[in-house]
Order: sequence, then structure tokens, then C-alpha cells
Amino acid sequence: MSARGRDRETQQQASGQVDASDQIQELPKGESAGEHATPSASLQVYVSGAVKNPGVYGLAEGSRVKDGIELAGGFEKNADPNRIARELNLAQKIHDQDHIHVSAKEDISMLNGGNSTATSNSLLDVNSATLAQLEELTGIGEVTAKKIVSLRPYLSFQDFAEKTGLSTRLLDGMKAQITFYTGN
Repeated sequence: MSARGRDRETQQQASGQVDASDQIQELPKGESAGEHATPSASLQVYVSGAVKNPGVYGLAEGSRVKDGIELAGGFEKNADPNRIARELNLAQKIHDQDHIHVSAKEDISMLNGGNSTATSNSLLDVNSATLAQLEELTGIGEVTAKKIVSLRPYLSFQDFAEKTGLSTRLLDGMKAQITFYTGN
């Protein structure tokens, strides 16, 4: 890294700021595609999207989102730094069965004025959505979004309805907005 790059990194660390485009360029290349686990892997995490080697990876307790991305080979050149900064917290601790999706620049446009990640059929995946994304659904506030996250994973709409106990009216309002990807 050049002296100028080190100076900028030092300034960012001192101010607590991180530029997602810097993260894309500076993440290590990660392990080869065949090495899908850290030595003390106890968490299984699905890493998808604009990473070099998407797949399911084993990581140790206490690992962070950035660790999963590194293990998947790091960001692809087409990774969208603006969406990464908005959608991913690289410092967040991961949990067993988490799904980390790295958005690409050419991904389908986002729903609701650019605030929710769109899937290929414009549905929000309840199993990987952030709290902010869930709160954008019709009738969902912070408390309900936290409840939805705490009860994951959901195998189907019926499973979602039973686990969450949401009213029929609320479920009917969001049915056309959500999906339940389980990685199978």
C-alpha cells in the first residue's frame, strides 16, 4: 500500500469513517474455492452475489460479515460500493445460517424508491432482509421487524404466518412483497 493510501486509512480509522469502495479494493483475496471453512468453524453462512466464490462457508463464532466475504474470495469488480455501504455492516457479527448478499452494480433496480434489495422477481427475502428493509413492508414497525428476525428461518409463507402470529390483514398486505429463500 502506498504512503498516501496508509495516510488515508489512518485518517479514516481516526475519524471512525470507512469508505465501502476502499473495502472492496483492500479486502484480501480469501481462500481458494475448495477451502470453505476456518479451522474452528461452527457457523454455516451463505455468501452470494458479487463475490469471487459464492457458496456456503464455515466460520468460527465471533466472525464478522467481512470475514465471510473474505472467505468467499472478496468482492468482485462489479460489486456496488454504494449499496454495500447502505446494505451491509461489514463489522456485524454473523450467526449460524446467515445469508450475506453482496449487491452488484448491475443488479435489478431496488424497490420502494431505492431502499430495499430487489430479488430477480422483486420480492424481499424475509430470511436475509435487514431490520430497515423489513420495516419498509406494509404495516411493519421496529418491534415487529425484530420479532421477524428473531424467529428466522422461515420455510414458507405458512411457516412465517404461524411463527410470527401476525394478523391476517397484515399478512395479506405483505404477501405479494416477500419471499422465503432458504438456500436449498
